[in-house]
Amino acid sequence: MRTYLFSAFAIAMLCTGNTPSIANAYDPQLLRITTGSVSGVYYEIGIELCRTINKRRYVHMHYCVVEGSSGSSENLLKLASGASELAIAQSNALAVFISNKNETTNDLEVLASLYNEALHVFVRADSNIAKFADFKGKRINLSERGSGTRVVVDDILEFADLKKSDFPLVLELDPISQISALCEDRIDVSFWVSATPNLIASEILDRCDVVLMDLADIVGEQEIVARGYKISKLSPEDYRGLGAPISSLSVEAVLVKSVHLSDETVSVIAGSISEGQVVLQRNSRFLGGFEFFDD
Repeated sequence: MRTYLFSAFAIAMLCTGNTPSIANAYDPQLLRITTGSVSGVYYEIGIELCRTINKRRYVHMHYCVVEGSSGSSENLLKLASGASELAIAQSNALAVFISNKNETTNDLEVLASLYNEALHVFVRADSNIAKFADFKGKRINLSERGSGTRVVVDDILEFADLKKSDFPLVLELDPISQISALCEDRIDVSFWVSATPNLIASEILDRCDVVLMDLADIVGEQEIVARGYKISKLSPEDYRGLGAPISSLSVEAVLVKSVHLSDETVSVIAGSISEGQVVLQRNSRFLGGFEFFDD
């Protein structure tokens, strides 16, 4: 179980006297959190975080708003450009973003670790797909550009030495659109990276003639671990229809900030979340094990 560091951080801020000042009542500081699809977990978490911060907005004079997006890559672009103050993203997407090594991307850092997200690989039951090598010649959905899922898919397909030219049909569908595409037999393969269990994944498995692919053929590869993935499992407790646990890969969902965010604002975020920790965990099952990183 993870150690909760919010309370210790907030106490440290209080003890050093580095607490938020009461700002001009008519000039609150805006905190924009870019998240993801309005039907997704990132958006849900953004709402809960903002609700917690805004409870004391007239004391610390910071007002939090949630903004939807296509996912991790777009969130990080907005954060780096100054169009938001916070972003929720996948750890591997952040690593790819920072690896571009320009002045803007180096200004981002992880504020908190939220939870793990697993890779779901959906294949049509009649597609005769059992491993990544079987993808060749199949109709595939890579997921929409800008999403954390797309970052993972591009990375995994590169690792498996698969190219777009290997597929007769390549789509870039959003999470909701992939459901009908799988159910109506318009694609053979699709992907989804999310916390487990997940409603979209459950709906796909319940409605469509689809199974989850076991990733046993790649999880043991050292290069996969070197790329920042963790070995994980999807179990029958997560999804009905799974007769036994199957191998998967996971990444972390993280809360990211700019290094230029003031100490006062970081204190407000840490203090608000520390005070509202019990409510956050009650309202969102995905916030039961977050870890806050201070300096």
